[in-house]
Amino acid sequence: MDNQDRPKISIISRRELISDTAGEILGRGLVAVNALYYLGIVALVGGVIAYTSGGGN
Repeated sequence: MDNQDRPKISIISRRELISDTAGEILGRGLVAVNALYYLGIVALVGGVIAYTSGGGN
């Protein structure tokens, strides 16, 4: 029984490690994407305000 259980435990631990690292990478990626997204919105709104206030119309 021990010989059959050990490989399963090692596979599970490897999957957990992979899922943890993938979760960290995805989490950081989402934070970066959200930051870029909000910066893009701010830049877009700022550009529109500058365009309209600058008399571009």
